[in-house]
Amino acid sequence: MCATLPSLHQKATDLLINKKNIKAALPLYEKTISLAQECNNCEHQFSSFFEIGNYYYSISQFDNALLWYKKGLENKKCASDFKNLAGINSNIGVIYLGKGYLKTAISFFIAARKDLEKLGEKNQNYWINYINIGVAFMEMEDLASAKRIFDKIDSKFSPTTSFLVAINLAKIAALKNDKKTFNFHVNRADQLIKQVRLYENTLDELKLEFYVKFQDKKNLTKLYNDKIDAYASAYIYTKLLMQQASLIITQKIIGDPKNIDALREEVMSQDDITNQLAYFELIKLMSLRQKNYKLYANALERIMQLQDEKRLENTTNALKDYQVLVEKTSLKQENEQLRTQQNINVLKIKNQQYLNFFLIISSLFLIVLGLYLYSYFQRKEKTKTNVIVEISKDLETSHEMQYSLQQKLRNQELRMEEILKTVGKIAILRKQIDAYFNNKKLKNTNPEELAELKNAKLDVDLFFNNYTELAIIASQKEAYSFEKLRINDLFKEKLSDKELNVLSLIMNNYSSKEIGILLNKTEKAIEYTRKNLRIKLGIDSATQIDVFVRNELKSFDV
Repeated sequence: MCATLPSLHQKATDLLINKKNIKAALPLYEKTISLAQECNNCEHQFSSFFEIGNYYYSISQFDNALLWYKKGLENKKCASDFKNLAGINSNIGVIYLGKGYLKTAISFFIAARKDLEKLGEKNQNYWINYINIGVAFMEMEDLASAKRIFDKIDSKFSPTTSFLVAINLAKIAALKNDKKTFNFHVNRADQLIKQVRLYENTLDELKLEFYVKFQDKKNLTKLYNDKIDAYASAYIYTKLLMQQASLIITQKIIGDPKNIDALREEVMSQDDITNQLAYFELIKLMSLRQKNYKLYANALERIMQLQDEKRLENTTNALKDYQVLVEKTSLKQENEQLRTQQNINVLKIKNQQYLNFFLIISSLFLIVLGLYLYSYFQRKEKTKTNVIVEISKDLETSHEMQYSLQQKLRNQELRMEEILKTVGKIAILRKQIDAYFNNKKLKNTNPEELAELKNAKLDVDLFFNNYTELAIIASQKEAYSFEKLRINDLFKEKLSDKELNVLSLIMNNYSSKEIGILLNKTEKAIEYTRKNLRIKLGIDSATQIDVFVRNELKSFDV
């Protein structure tokens, strides 16, 4: 049976692709899919869903296309192995974009982009997905995010990408009422249009819409004269804009009043709020020219009603968008949460074991160190050399143990905030030790003993410096290590290692005084480092450092 699978699939494909006979092709496709499932053949199974979905997509039956695409995506294993997975995700994104489900559309465009990245293909389709993400952000009225997306696109990849980036940046500028930037990008598009004639009407409609908005008579007159001969065959929206342009330029409509009545009938026969808004904008402009203020008021009232309907439609679409997006991600998130929670529980047990062991060793070491220091003070000169030797040996042993524990703590990404409770005590202990070594009586010690004391002092300093570094690592909050890696990756070119350490502690909500204790610096030195961070990262005084960094991380992910 499995041997007949390729020929059966080929017959179905021939009927659908070559003969466009979906009615005859569907039964053969259903047999192909059923047999492919029995034979565990992902290629024929997923290709069948893909081909049927593409057929419906090509004839604009988007709901049917969506149905077959989703059937293909239900088999995760087959979907992940399918080389055209990016095509399905991209087409689904376009369908949802047309429906106004903008966040869902963005999620599928991002999935398509990642699919192409896995294949190492940064081709035309890759950049088109980027452009679609930017368009979705524009529809959401998030112009800043849209511009950021368009700025990431390699506009030199092809004339098509260059043109699409130019007209979208022009539209963003126009929506911001930035006429100068709008004209700049329109000029770029004009230079490219000869290479992409397919988009000529799109460019003309964009220019017509915003030349009317800006009341730009000079550019509007030139465009109007170029387009007037094609008025009769133009789209309804273009006709409405041309009529507005005619009123602005010539103070009269194109043709006689019957043309306006015909436009009204055509507009009202369609359920398109955009065309209706353009029609009543035309009526508003006409009535103002005629000084018919009653008609003007009626047109203005109708425009406001349509704008309310548009907002309601957007709100409804946003709710449906959220529901679809939740359905898409809920099962995936649930599985990931279960796996993550299991890993966290295992890690917590191991972390607690390491923590307990480390605290026991640290406590014992501090007790031993205290006893040795006490003995040293009691015996003074008689036992000085022996005590120093013993302390050095113990410090070497503790360094080895500490290094071993430190590696385990880093590998397991431990977050042992309890250690900070002992940092204050250790800082006091260090001051006491420093006071002892700075004792004037020791200056009278013979050279050999003084050399041994200096070596012991270096060992003690090394211990406290290493302990401070370990405390910094241990004090990181749970799950923060991932954020710290992202911070290092984002700012490593701008900041030194010491500044990155201070920044990581700031992100953990430590004060300058606490950071000073951890890094063995003065509070004033930490404040100076904070000032340098603001200068290097361009953070104004009104913005908190941690808020700025988290916003940068969000921008970096997008």
